[in-house]
Amino acid sequence: MVPDRQSTERATGEPAPDGASNEFERTIRSLAEDDRLLAPSERALLERVIDHILQDHSWPAETNQTVAERIAAAVARVMMQRLGTEAGKLALQETASGREISPLASGLPGSASSHFPLSAARRLESSAADAGDSVACLMVDGLLAEEEVDDLLAYVETHQSEFTASEVLEPDAAAGTVRQDQRRSLVLTNPGPFAQMILDRIKPSLRSILTRLQSPPGPGLRVEEAQIVATNDAGFFRKHKDASHPEVRGRIVTFVYFFNREPKGFSGGELQIYQQEDTPGAAENGEAFQRVEPVRNRIVLFRSDRPHEVLPVRCLSGAFMDSRFSVTGWIRRPVSEAPAAVAGPRTG
Repeated sequence: MVPDRQSTERATGEPAPDGASNEFERTIRSLAEDDRLLAPSERALLERVIDHILQDHSWPAETNQTVAERIAAAVARVMMQRLGTEAGKLALQETASGREISPLASGLPGSASSHFPLSAARRLESSAADAGDSVACLMVDGLLAEEEVDDLLAYVETHQSEFTASEVLEPDAAAGTVRQDQRRSLVLTNPGPFAQMILDRIKPSLRSILTRLQSPPGPGLRVEEAQIVATNDAGFFRKHKDASHPEVRGRIVTFVYFFNREPKGFSGGELQIYQQEDTPGAAENGEAFQRVEPVRNRIVLFRSDRPHEVLPVRCLSGAFMDSRFSVTGWIRRPVSEAPAAVAGPRTG
């Protein structure tokens, strides 16, 4: 069941145009099939739920129909909200002009995909709103559509030969160096279209995210750097900060998006984010931290000046595609506005 004329009127509180029932419902049904307004996973879930309700004979048929109609009205309300986005406006324009809506059409200018699960953006917004005045990190699951995660994995597999040993930036070094005692992983410096895809999900909630992480919003914020990291057996990244070197002092927020093949081929690899400044022996002395499990399709955001580390990974197969994968990126402000860097042991 997709939203019809009645459920849409109930959602908006306004009647549909008179004398245009068939056309109106055709438009609504076309929009309900557009991935920019309802992701395929959302649509499949709704169909299963409503089918279950309509086939449940333990309640009167009228009750089941009422429940199904209320769900359809809620879906219509979400669609109306999404129509206010740039992607929604484009979908409406295409439908109104009678053109077929292509599943490959761009969801946003500069976006790599038509999928635009705004519910993830709303969950980010809600996560930021529900957090206290100062939190170690913000975290949301289900950021991308499952088809997009599969595309990302396919991209990684295709570009496997382009991964190189990860580097760290030492305080007095002008360039990164490979330090296997500090960081053991592989990195792909070209994330293709996927960094922009992730950024498109973050943008609607960016102001709230920055506020909750106590990193004041300002002009000129941008994402300049992003990379895909593969961490296999015995891989790790020791405690460090991402904004302690002069070369990267414009970084204000780090985001880490986790993805992996299913079934999961590794264990460990948790991201450990510390609440306080980096001090010798802090972990041994009970320093507060938040440990984030690397769950497929999860994003975590935290201040780039927070000490953090990646705990050791165990991957019994040693196969590249069983690695702990992540897209890591940094939201930056212009260097001229960034505070002077305080050199730390390493970053990157």
